[in-house]
Amino acid sequence: MGPTGTGMTTFISQAIGQDYGDGHSLQSFTKCVSAVRVTLDYTRIVLVDTPGFDDKELSDLEVLEIISDWFKKIFEQGSTLSGLLYMHSIAENRMDYTARTNLTMFGELCGKECFEKAALITTMWPDEDHGDFDVSVTRETELKQKFWTNLIDGGARTLRFKNTQQSAWQILDRLIALGLEERSILIQHELVTLKKKLRDTSAGKQLCNIVDCLVKEQTNVIRRMQGELDRADADAVQSSLAELAELRQLRERTIQDAQALDSSLLRQLRRMFQGA
Repeated sequence: MGPTGTGMTTFISQAIGQDYGDGHSLQSFTKCVSAVRVTLDYTRIVLVDTPGFDDKELSDLEVLEIISDWFKKIFEQGSTLSGLLYMHSIAENRMDYTARTNLTMFGELCGKECFEKAALITTMWPDEDHGDFDVSVTRETELKQKFWTNLIDGGARTLRFKNTQQSAWQILDRLIALGLEERSILIQHELVTLKKKLRDTSAGKQLCNIVDCLVKEQTNVIRRMQGELDRADADAVQSSLAELAELRQLRERTIQDAQALDSSLLRQLRRMFQGA
């Protein structure tokens, strides 16, 4: 799991020794949950690729529905997860909205009791003799000390993926060697054992909070842009109108997520941005 473009597909390609989608595409290869089998030291492993919570064609709610439905189905079939890999590109110099959303949802899907099943994988490392290597090490330290603290304190491990088959196998070997107790992650427990609706799960509630903040932010930007249009020249107006239309379209999709998650939240949001 992780943001689009952080190397999930590349990791699987290296692990199985052949291309698995286009790991360098600007568009997400994974529009649904897909699985591939690989044998490592006589152990059969199933690697699962999931869409990120920043997909250009899927809303965050659709991504949550796809991932949670897959987790639910395999649990009902009697299968358990040996581990969960969260990918983060070390080339990213800041923790933006997309990275924060993906990390937050990853934690909510796992649940604190299963953080020990998680491995936080940094990808796209430069060679050690490259000028950016020391900068990357500094970023890794910041991730551990500032953004990944809760997961690490709960037992999650941090590992580096060096874009080789050996590196991919070493990461998988580390997880297999742990031999952790087979138990459900939080989203499986909530959906199957507690029979909760998706919107009532920890992940569903967290996404509701994220959607709330996102719509408010989008509305504020729209209002600001409308004010700036009155002072802009003709060329700037044309460009801003296109951007404004795109932002309004994005907001409408976000509102649809809000409606599916919480109708009371939708009513609150519609009152807030009337006229925007």
